[in-house]
Amino acid sequence: MDFSTMFNTWLKVLTNPREETFQEELDSPRATLTNALIWMFLAGVVVALFSFLVSLTSLNSAAAMEEMLRENPDIPPEFAQMMTPMMPMMMGAGSVLSVILTPIVFLIGTGIYYLIAMLMGGKGDFGRYSYLLASFQAPLAIARTLVGFVPLLGVCISLAIFFYELFLSYLATKVAFNLSSGRALVVVLTPILLFILAMVCLFFFILSLALAANGSTAP
Repeated sequence: MDFSTMFNTWLKVLTNPREETFQEELDSPRATLTNALIWMFLAGVVVALFSFLVSLTSLNSAAAMEEMLRENPDIPPEFAQMMTPMMPMMMGAGSVLSVILTPIVFLIGTGIYYLIAMLMGGKGDFGRYSYLLASFQAPLAIARTLVGFVPLLGVCISLAIFFYELFLSYLATKVAFNLSSGRALVVVLTPILLFILAMVCLFFFILSLALAANGSTAP
Protein backbone atom coordinates (compact mmCIF):
# COMPACT_ATOMS: atom_id res chain seq x y z
CA MET A 1 0.00 0.00 0.00
CA ASP A 2 1.45 3.31 -1.15
CA PHE A 3 0.31 5.74 1.54
CA SER A 4 1.66 8.73 -0.36
CA THR A 5 -0.49 7.90 -3.39
CA MET A 6 -3.46 7.23 -1.14
CA PHE A 7 -3.25 10.60 0.61
CA ASN A 8 -2.65 12.41 -2.68
CA THR A 9 -5.76 10.79 -4.16
CA TRP A 10 -7.86 11.72 -1.14
CA LEU A 11 -6.58 15.29 -1.24
CA LYS A 12 -7.13 15.58 -4.98
CA VAL A 13 -10.74 14.42 -4.80
CA LEU A 14 -11.63 16.50 -1.74
CA THR A 15 -10.05 19.73 -2.92
CA ASN A 16 -10.89 19.50 -6.62
CA PRO A 17 -14.49 18.21 -6.77
CA ARG A 18 -15.14 18.13 -10.50
CA GLU A 19 -16.34 15.53 -12.98
CA GLU A 20 -12.92 15.63 -14.65
CA THR A 21 -11.27 14.66 -11.37
CA PHE A 22 -13.49 11.62 -10.92
CA GLN A 23 -13.04 10.64 -14.57
CA GLU A 24 -9.27 10.64 -14.10
CA GLU A 25 -9.58 8.44 -11.02
CA LEU A 26 -12.09 6.16 -12.76
CA ASP A 27 -9.57 5.52 -15.55
CA SER A 28 -6.73 4.92 -13.10
CA PRO A 29 -5.34 1.36 -12.83
CA ARG A 30 -5.66 1.78 -9.06
CA ALA A 31 -9.46 1.93 -9.35
CA THR A 32 -10.23 -1.49 -7.88
CA LEU A 33 -12.53 -2.89 -5.23
CA THR A 34 -9.50 -4.12 -3.29
CA ASN A 35 -8.08 -0.63 -2.87
CA ALA A 36 -11.51 0.69 -1.92
CA LEU A 37 -11.88 -1.90 0.85
CA ILE A 38 -8.34 -1.28 2.10
CA TRP A 39 -9.05 2.45 2.34
CA MET A 40 -12.30 1.90 4.21
CA PHE A 41 -10.62 -0.62 6.53
CA LEU A 42 -7.86 1.88 7.33
CA ALA A 43 -10.47 4.55 7.96
CA GLY A 44 -12.28 2.16 10.29
CA VAL A 45 -9.05 1.50 12.20
CA VAL A 46 -8.29 5.21 12.61
CA VAL A 47 -11.86 5.97 13.69
CA ALA A 48 -11.88 3.07 16.16
CA LEU A 49 -8.53 3.99 17.71
CA PHE A 50 -9.43 7.63 18.11
CA SER A 51 -12.86 6.82 19.53
CA PHE A 52 -11.33 4.34 21.99
CA LEU A 53 -8.69 6.81 23.18
CA VAL A 54 -11.25 9.56 23.61
CA SER A 55 -13.60 7.25 25.50
CA LEU A 56 -10.81 6.30 27.90
CA THR A 57 -9.89 9.90 28.68
CA SER A 58 -13.36 11.42 28.61
CA LEU A 59 -15.05 12.23 31.89
CA ASN A 60 -18.33 11.14 30.36
CA SER A 61 -17.21 7.63 29.40
CA ALA A 62 -16.29 4.71 31.64
CA ALA A 63 -15.97 6.69 34.88
CA ALA A 64 -19.35 8.32 34.42
CA MET A 65 -20.97 4.99 33.55
CA GLU A 66 -19.42 3.38 36.60
CA GLU A 67 -20.68 6.18 38.85
CA MET A 68 -24.15 5.91 37.36
CA LEU A 69 -24.28 2.18 37.99
CA ARG A 70 -23.26 2.59 41.62
CA GLU A 71 -25.67 5.44 42.35
CA ASN A 72 -28.71 3.92 40.66
CA PRO A 73 -30.85 2.35 43.43
CA ASP A 74 -32.55 0.03 40.92
CA ILE A 75 -29.26 -1.66 39.99
CA PRO A 76 -27.98 -4.29 42.44
CA PRO A 77 -24.50 -3.51 43.84
CA GLU A 78 -23.30 -6.94 42.69
CA PHE A 79 -24.21 -6.10 39.10
CA ALA A 80 -22.48 -2.72 39.27
CA GLN A 81 -19.38 -4.35 40.73
CA MET A 82 -19.37 -6.94 37.95
CA MET A 83 -19.84 -4.39 35.16
CA THR A 84 -17.16 -1.94 36.33
CA PRO A 85 -14.10 -3.97 35.20
CA MET A 86 -15.89 -4.89 31.98
CA MET A 87 -16.20 -1.27 30.78
CA PRO A 88 -12.76 -1.12 29.10
CA MET A 89 -13.39 -4.52 27.50
CA MET A 90 -16.74 -3.36 26.15
CA MET A 91 -15.20 -0.20 24.70
CA GLY A 92 -12.45 -2.27 23.12
CA ALA A 93 -14.99 -4.67 21.64
CA GLY A 94 -16.92 -1.72 20.25
CA SER A 95 -13.77 -0.43 18.57
CA VAL A 96 -13.05 -3.83 16.99
CA LEU A 97 -16.65 -4.05 15.81
CA SER A 98 -16.32 -0.61 14.24
CA VAL A 99 -13.29 -1.75 12.24
CA ILE A 100 -15.19 -4.78 10.93
CA LEU A 101 -18.43 -2.96 10.19
CA THR A 102 -16.90 0.00 8.33
CA PRO A 103 -16.05 -1.89 5.10
CA ILE A 104 -19.22 -4.00 5.38
CA VAL A 105 -21.49 -0.96 5.67
CA PHE A 106 -19.53 0.64 2.82
CA LEU A 107 -20.17 -2.37 0.58
CA ILE A 108 -23.87 -2.37 1.41
CA GLY A 109 -24.22 1.35 0.71
CA THR A 110 -22.25 1.07 -2.53
CA GLY A 111 -24.37 -1.90 -3.58
CA ILE A 112 -27.56 0.08 -3.03
CA TYR A 113 -26.24 2.98 -5.11
CA TYR A 114 -25.06 0.56 -7.80
CA LEU A 115 -28.43 -1.19 -8.02
CA ILE A 116 -30.36 2.07 -8.30
CA ALA A 117 -27.92 3.39 -10.90
CA MET A 118 -28.36 0.27 -13.02
CA LEU A 119 -32.15 0.58 -12.74
CA MET A 120 -31.80 4.17 -13.94
CA GLY A 121 -30.07 2.95 -17.09
CA GLY A 122 -26.48 3.44 -15.99
CA LYS A 123 -23.59 1.26 -17.07
CA GLY A 124 -20.55 1.00 -14.84
CA ASP A 125 -18.16 -1.29 -13.01
CA PHE A 126 -18.85 -1.99 -9.33
CA GLY A 127 -15.17 -2.12 -8.35
CA ARG A 128 -14.26 1.16 -10.01
CA TYR A 129 -17.35 2.84 -8.59
CA SER A 130 -16.43 1.59 -5.12
CA TYR A 131 -12.98 3.11 -5.57
CA LEU A 132 -14.46 6.51 -6.42
CA LEU A 133 -16.72 6.46 -3.38
CA ALA A 134 -13.95 5.30 -1.04
CA SER A 135 -11.65 8.08 -2.28
CA PHE A 136 -13.72 10.59 -0.30
CA GLN A 137 -15.78 8.49 2.12
CA ALA A 138 -12.66 7.17 3.88
CA PRO A 139 -11.09 10.57 4.68
CA LEU A 140 -14.48 12.14 5.44
CA ALA A 141 -15.26 9.33 7.90
CA ILE A 142 -12.07 10.19 9.76
CA ALA A 143 -12.81 13.92 9.63
CA ARG A 144 -16.36 13.35 10.86
CA THR A 145 -15.07 11.42 13.85
CA LEU A 146 -12.50 14.07 14.74
CA VAL A 147 -15.00 16.94 14.70
CA GLY A 148 -17.73 14.84 16.29
CA PHE A 149 -16.12 15.22 19.70
CA VAL A 150 -16.22 19.03 19.52
CA PRO A 151 -19.33 20.23 21.39
CA LEU A 152 -21.92 22.11 19.31
CA LEU A 153 -19.48 23.15 16.59
CA GLY A 154 -18.87 19.51 15.76
CA VAL A 155 -22.54 19.02 14.92
CA CYS A 156 -22.51 21.90 12.45
CA ILE A 157 -19.29 20.71 10.80
CA SER A 158 -20.58 17.13 10.63
CA LEU A 159 -23.70 18.37 8.88
CA ALA A 160 -21.56 20.27 6.37
CA ILE A 161 -19.48 17.12 5.80
CA PHE A 162 -22.68 15.14 5.19
CA PHE A 163 -23.88 17.50 2.45
CA TYR A 164 -20.41 17.68 0.89
CA GLU A 165 -20.29 13.89 0.83
CA LEU A 166 -23.66 13.84 -0.93
CA PHE A 167 -22.33 16.24 -3.56
CA LEU A 168 -19.23 14.11 -4.13
CA SER A 169 -21.41 10.98 -4.34
CA TYR A 170 -23.47 12.71 -7.00
CA LEU A 171 -20.37 13.54 -9.06
CA ALA A 172 -18.91 10.05 -8.67
CA THR A 173 -22.21 8.41 -9.64
CA LYS A 174 -22.70 10.63 -12.67
CA VAL A 175 -19.21 9.88 -13.97
CA ALA A 176 -19.07 6.17 -13.10
CA PHE A 177 -22.38 5.33 -14.79
CA ASN A 178 -22.45 8.07 -17.45
CA LEU A 179 -25.79 9.33 -16.15
CA SER A 180 -27.51 12.65 -16.64
CA SER A 181 -27.48 15.13 -13.77
CA GLY A 182 -31.09 14.38 -12.87
CA ARG A 183 -30.66 10.61 -12.83
CA ALA A 184 -27.45 10.80 -10.81
CA LEU A 185 -29.28 12.97 -8.29
CA VAL A 186 -32.08 10.40 -8.07
CA VAL A 187 -29.55 7.65 -7.36
CA VAL A 188 -27.98 9.58 -4.48
CA LEU A 189 -31.19 10.89 -2.92
CA THR A 190 -33.37 7.76 -3.20
CA PRO A 191 -31.76 5.88 -0.25
CA ILE A 192 -32.12 8.96 1.96
CA LEU A 193 -35.78 9.45 1.03
CA LEU A 194 -36.51 5.75 1.59
CA PHE A 195 -34.81 5.92 5.00
CA ILE A 196 -36.86 8.97 5.99
CA LEU A 197 -40.04 7.24 4.82
CA ALA A 198 -39.16 4.13 6.82
CA MET A 199 -38.54 6.21 9.95
CA VAL A 200 -41.87 8.01 9.53
CA CYS A 201 -43.69 4.69 9.10
CA LEU A 202 -41.91 3.27 12.16
CA PHE A 203 -42.85 6.34 14.20
CA PHE A 204 -46.54 6.06 13.35
CA PHE A 205 -46.44 2.30 13.93
CA ILE A 206 -45.01 2.76 17.43
CA LEU A 207 -47.46 5.60 18.06
CA SER A 208 -50.40 3.41 17.06
CA LEU A 209 -49.19 0.63 19.37
CA ALA A 210 -48.85 3.10 22.24
CA LEU A 211 -52.33 4.50 21.63
CA ALA A 212 -53.78 1.00 21.40
CA ALA A 213 -52.10 -0.04 24.64
CA ASN A 214 -53.28 3.14 26.36
CA GLY A 215 -56.82 2.56 25.13
CA SER A 216 -56.89 -1.02 26.37
CA THR A 217 -55.81 0.02 29.88
CA ALA A 218 -58.22 2.94 30.10
CA PRO A 219 -61.21 2.35 32.43
